[in-house]
Amino acid sequence: MSTFLRNTMTQDRLTALSMLSIEKEFISTLENFNGKVIDKFPAKKERRIELTYKK
Repeated sequence: MSTFLRNTMTQDRLTALSMLSIEKEFISTLENFNGKVIDKFPAKKERRIELTYKK
């Protein structure tokens, strides 16, 4: 199973997960970050979102 997961992880996904890990302190200061991500996800047709912070 780990081989399947490793093969389905694209570079974009790994980059986004890395950024979330690196910026976890910053993300924790954003108001309702998880809620905003959850609300944005169902509205997408492709179900992939870029997790870049834009102010």
